[in-house]
Amino acid sequence: MKIFSFIIVLLILISCNRGPSVERLKAITGTLLKVEDINYPSGSSLTFDQDSLYLMGDDARELLILDTAFTVKKSIVLFPGKSSRQRKSFKADIEAGDFLQSENKKELFLISSGSVSPYRDTLFKFNLRSRKFDKTSLLPLYSIITKKGVAEVNIEGAAFVKNYLFLANRSNLSQKRNYLIRLENKISLTSQQPIKVIPLALTDSTLGISGLDYYRKKDMMFITLSSEATASASADGKIGNGALAIITDISKKADSDSLSINGFLPFTAIDPVFKNIKIESVAVGGRVKGGFIIYLVADNDDGRSILYKVRLKF
Repeated sequence: MKIFSFIIVLLILISCNRGPSVERLKAITGTLLKVEDINYPSGSSLTFDQDSLYLMGDDARELLILDTAFTVKKSIVLFPGKSSRQRKSFKADIEAGDFLQSENKKELFLISSGSVSPYRDTLFKFNLRSRKFDKTSLLPLYSIITKKGVAEVNIEGAAFVKNYLFLANRSNLSQKRNYLIRLENKISLTSQQPIKVIPLALTDSTLGISGLDYYRKKDMMFITLSSEATASASADGKIGNGALAIITDISKKADSDSLSINGFLPFTAIDPVFKNIKIESVAVGGRVKGGFIIYLVADNDDGRSILYKVRLKF
């Protein structure tokens, strides 16, 4: 009887410590609807709002506004200069963005990665009505995040989730955990607020978070994951394949000590064109029958970006 009881306890412990299994994940399929290679550098943050896409590159000087057919509608200079790209050593490295509606204004938050201080420690807020940018240093916030156990700050995604802002911190070969960082004060990104650092459980340790988006009507977080063989937050490395993941009921899980995904789709299962492509960001365009329309952006490191339109079903 003692041996039998020991075996039962052991099986329970093994089950509790397993990562998310394929059987428990939502079955997701995807269809590639459109691909466009555009003359815009280093696409890294993609956001959707009212039938427009807002694209920012990590070393680009301009914010690009496109329609959903990927036709450029407008560009807005954020970093004046003669060349189309900022120098790598001084670039702002904007990797994350999302829209926030507050009172009578809507602002696009564009967030630097924090991977190299002081050049990559800035929040840029773009007011859609006035077309003006304000900027704030995020160094105090990033310092607190480091003290909470994130050895190397590398913010790659941002999403406003009801009363919170979630930031995604990417893993690398030295720091092998991905984190979702929950901030309770979503309007002013200061260090003087409750901050919770939540590990994201993934079965594939080679995948790092590269982008986030939140779909409020279904309370779902969409996450892009990519593989890059680099041992630091600022160095480049060999690119592998990536995937899309989802977390359902994310607002109800904001106090969790760990988060697991509820759906997983390798990009190569959508189309072979995604092989060895680093998807940098995701923007949810809305629902269609049985699923969603999403937009993706990839940076091919040669001064151009690639945009994708995908229909998901699940």
